[in-house]
Amino acid sequence: MGLPLRKIRRAHSKAELSALLFLLILPSFSFARSVSEQELKAAFLFNFLKFVTYPEKSPLKKNNSFVICNFRENTFEGHLKRLLKDQRIGGKHVLEKTIGTPESANSCHLLFFPKKTMNLPFVINDLTHRESLTVGESDEFLKEGGMIQLFIQNKRVRFSINTQAIQQAHLSISSNLLRLADRVYSPEKKQPQ
Repeated sequence: MGLPLRKIRRAHSKAELSALLFLLILPSFSFARSVSEQELKAAFLFNFLKFVTYPEKSPLKKNNSFVICNFRENTFEGHLKRLLKDQRIGGKHVLEKTIGTPESANSCHLLFFPKKTMNLPFVINDLTHRESLTVGESDEFLKEGGMIQLFIQNKRVRFSINTQAIQQAHLSISSNLLRLADRVYSPEKKQPQ
């Protein structure tokens, strides 16, 4: 005898959601070959955009395309560009570019910081109230004000989310993505001294 429909609906576990995200992440990869770490990270960046909503009045919302920016260097060895070819989100093309300064980030929907980004706290501080989703790899990325940290654990790409930083940028993030996160970081506001 089958489970009642209510119990089936409640049975969505983190593993099931992870499997669903994995299927969403790899829309254009062939399963006949292994996928590199950089390809997986590129796929995560692309899919993060699907789970974020930008404010209605944001200039980014009005753009004809989504833009994923690499800060100072492109570490994806062409994988991101190949993944984005012919991909759309909400009917909009998704483009990639590399920028060198926070001031250049005005058109970036997602801004990626490689692990070895110098002066990261100062850069993140310059971006605090911009409506760009920030994703980085450094161990201290979330504590320094970044929004999503990518990391490797047990040979798998994982991510953690800083909800306070996302709220400060007036972005909305899907509860499905929050459930998939390895850790949801919400730092307490510092008390005035």
